[in-house]
Amino acid sequence: MLLLVGCCVLTAAVGWVVDERYGITSPKETPAGQLAPLPESSLPQPSVSGGTAAVPNIAPTAMPNAPVDSVGIGQPIVASSGVELTVFDLQRAVQPNNLAAADGMEFVAVSVGLKNTAAGTVPVAIEEFVLKNGEGLEYQPDPQADNGRRLSNGQIAAGQSIEGDLLFHIIKNDTPLALVWTPAGSEKSFTVLLQ
Repeated sequence: MLLLVGCCVLTAAVGWVVDERYGITSPKETPAGQLAPLPESSLPQPSVSGGTAAVPNIAPTAMPNAPVDSVGIGQPIVASSGVELTVFDLQRAVQPNNLAAADGMEFVAVSVGLKNTAAGTVPVAIEEFVLKNGEGLEYQPDPQADNGRRLSNGQIAAGQSIEGDLLFHIIKNDTPLALVWTPAGSEKSFTVLLQ
């Protein structure tokens, strides 16, 4: 009986230590009400070789005919107009508040941030963006689909930023996908590989 009680106490103590260290049952909160960061030891560490840190090479899925200067999610692009674009993520099977996807189709949302680094106000239009698949099929942003975060046409004042979603009605599970951005007044297009 004593052995059984001892095992139960030991199991509870180990569970408590593991929970405290890794926050398995309930994440800890910081005073600001935000989740606390993971312990440093649980984060992947780059390997060091010859005095320089080797950054893991995480490449998006290869896309046929993608320009060599394509970037991935999270990598900012700055146009000659001074507008900086960063794509945050791609969300599949998004359900807009006001539309339903057609049979064999789905809505996807590409979350983007745009920052004006120029001295004056710059225009932004959803028509500057196109979603392309691996075969070169292009999807235009759906101007009516609204998920509550829809990016709309407008202006960005100097030093200001906006964030929102570009919503596209595409063939279900179409992949690979890339966002192509041709800023207003520019002849150059930028490609962000999404997968």
